[in-house]
Amino acid sequence: MIFVAYTRSLIFRGVQCPVSNCTCYRDGPRCIYDHYRNERSENYPCHKCGNVFTRKNNLYNHLKFQCGQLPRFNCPYCPYRTRHSSNVRSHIRRMHPDQVVYVLDIRGDQQNNEASNN
Repeated sequence: MIFVAYTRSLIFRGVQCPVSNCTCYRDGPRCIYDHYRNERSENYPCHKCGNVFTRKNNLYNHLKFQCGQLPRFNCPYCPYRTRHSSNVRSHIRRMHPDQVVYVLDIRGDQQNNEASNN
């Protein structure tokens, strides 16, 4: 809280970064805030691929939905595949403008087929 107030008070002063040998491209409060955040933040590395996350929840989602997973969403009109359904929707609007916009979920199809086989 004190740091935020200190940062806000520097906004109009045009203060240079007080960190020695700073190679930041920013001057003033934003640079100071970035140094503060970097010192205080914990890093959460992925043990499978080495990506580093600043929040534990982002690492959890990465492990659950992305790391080692094949792209799950398909374009119904071409071989385009991606991990995010919104990318398929924008792809269809851009590349297939006269077609109906919908997404094929490969994982959902596999789960439905497994359920019908049991």
